[in-house]
Amino acid sequence: MVPLSARTYETLRGLRRITPKLSNETMSRYVASSPLYAGVDLPDHLFRDSAHSIRVMIDVALRLAGGEQADLPATMADVLERSGERAAEGLPVRDYLRCWQVAAAVLDEAVRQRIPDSDPDLTRVLSSLRGVHDEVIRDSAAAYIQYATALAAANTDRDSEVIDRLFAGQPTVSEAAEAPSRPIVAIADIGACAAEASALDSEARVLAARRKVRRLRGYIAREMPAVCLMDIRTDTARLIAHPTGFDWDQKAAELERVADGPVVLAFVAAETVADIPRAATVAGDVLRTAIRIGRQAGAVSINEVALSLHLTHPSSGLPTLLTKCAPLLVRAELVETIRTYLGNAMDRRITADVLGVHPNTVDNRLARINALTGLDVHRAADLITVAIAVDPALGWSETPAT
Repeated sequence: MVPLSARTYETLRGLRRITPKLSNETMSRYVASSPLYAGVDLPDHLFRDSAHSIRVMIDVALRLAGGEQADLPATMADVLERSGERAAEGLPVRDYLRCWQVAAAVLDEAVRQRIPDSDPDLTRVLSSLRGVHDEVIRDSAAAYIQYATALAAANTDRDSEVIDRLFAGQPTVSEAAEAPSRPIVAIADIGACAAEASALDSEARVLAARRKVRRLRGYIAREMPAVCLMDIRTDTARLIAHPTGFDWDQKAAELERVADGPVVLAFVAAETVADIPRAATVAGDVLRTAIRIGRQAGAVSINEVALSLHLTHPSSGLPTLLTKCAPLLVRAELVETIRTYLGNAMDRRITADVLGVHPNTVDNRLARINALTGLDVHRAADLITVAIAVDPALGWSETPAT
């Protein structure tokens, strides 16, 4: 095929430089033509998101028209995901697609203004642009409908009620049949998203939180088909899933991206449907323990926190252990030393380096602990006793005042 003329290439490059202007023109025409916004302003977030999507589409269309290599599906992936947000906000699919059609018309006009009708390049450029537009329309409509369908199924409290009864061990026969024979129970802690954190008033925070929940519900329904029941709230999530098909670490990272905020997720396998209450209790314990010991994101299994989980459960022997360590707990320099010592594989030299003291000072402080409490940190049982008393992640003690 004969390449485009140098003038046409320069024209396409020039159009790429004004994509923000073309995008804004698209949005102005769209708002003016849409009955949804007659007499009202387009919400700021919708304007920003839609304008961004239009800029991406126009830019990739112009690059492809100029013969550049571009992966249209990959480039538009984020845009298509945003179509789910429009579905979540109740925007009719016809109105959603109208915005793309207006963008195509704006771009078509801009090209015609710059490339004469007599130039044979015009037909080729317009054909390429329309091909991109048709593909975007097709994929956007499919993504929108898929998301809207998934969201309609997910936007119900029925799943929450069923999960309540499964966790309590009191499902109906039909509800028990909805769960896999060997289910995975997952419980997540969901932090505030960026929009929640930056909101200036409670109404804006509530709106941002609701949008976050809609995004999560839609993503799980669409991208995590192994999840058969879900209950998503602004700060927590409960899932029951089939036992195969998930890399939970990867999915936790994806959920964090979709939520635009921290997500810590604990998952536990249940042996049977009747075992779900036990799995749910353990998952809750694992999640709380992970957060207590400083986990801020990602998936966590019981294997990762088993020791901390064991130690965080108080027993009748705990008061005695803490009494033994009471003289230690009021000495800030001794608590800091033993915590550092434990955190560095009981290496006195590394401990000294971290604390900025001589190794002999570390030895002297360990000896002082022995003198005050009778506990020798070189003996396993005594070391565990001291560790339980001074580890703030376990929640038994606070750092003493200096």
